[in-house]
Amino acid sequence: MKISRNDKIKLIAISCVIGFVIFLAIFGDALCSHDPEFVDMSVRLLPPCKEYLLGTDMLGRCLSCRILSGLKYSLVSGVVIVTFTGFVGTVLGVIGAYFRGIPDKLLLYVNIIFQSFPGFVLAVFIAGILGQGLINGIIALCISGWTRYARLSRSLAFEVVNADYVKAARISGLRFGKIFSRHVIPNILIPLAVNMALSISDAIVSIAGLSFLGIGAAPPTPEWGTMIADSRSYFQVAPWTIIMPGLALFILVIIFNLFADALQKVLDPRETVPNRRKEINKTIHNMRKGVKHEN
Repeated sequence: MKISRNDKIKLIAISCVIGFVIFLAIFGDALCSHDPEFVDMSVRLLPPCKEYLLGTDMLGRCLSCRILSGLKYSLVSGVVIVTFTGFVGTVLGVIGAYFRGIPDKLLLYVNIIFQSFPGFVLAVFIAGILGQGLINGIIALCISGWTRYARLSRSLAFEVVNADYVKAARISGLRFGKIFSRHVIPNILIPLAVNMALSISDAIVSIAGLSFLGIGAAPPTPEWGTMIADSRSYFQVAPWTIIMPGLALFILVIIFNLFADALQKVLDPRETVPNRRKEINKTIHNMRKGVKHEN
């Protein structure tokens, strides 16, 4: 199906925005006008002004600099979590679909066990055992999040594995590694890529949630969830201390959700709702014409 020009432009525009976000994450500390961790009680809880664009927190630290510096923690955490869980889940899911038997049953049993708990609750449990820290929070989310990719890749790989060209490759003696890289991954990459792009926003919110609960990044790390948690007691006095990092988190999540939606429309336009509606309407129209012609 032909990809519309608007979808291409939308993907390019959002990709440029993400590129700008990555630039800010890399060079954020250099762009800060104040030290994000410098404490100055003489300017504590200042509202947004010319010197402090987003105000200051309860310790007199510049909020705009802390948000800019904390961007790299949220962005890197989300990318690491999605990359690890996507890779591990995809490999295990394809192994289960390819070999069947014991590996597939074992994968299903493990999935059932992990599905017994909500993903974030399981991550909170694991992070509580590992202790406070951003790395421990990432590990907890990686352990609890790989199953979604295992389920998706397993269901997608079943179709590919049963295809005639894959059966011919197996009969000819081609090893699993080459079949995996040449035949399976290229045919399941599009839905996996869209799912991974959409999951980045989920991972960013989850790591912020762990930090908010006190089992993620530890103060004085300028992680957005930690910043919101530290400012809870000052919401009525200085609401900007919570609103500003919360707004930054909201904007980042929206950007990646829009990117995932645009990526899906470009990579697989047949799966978008408007195109499905057009196809359905076209089919109904053809059926009606056929009925009239018969009459």
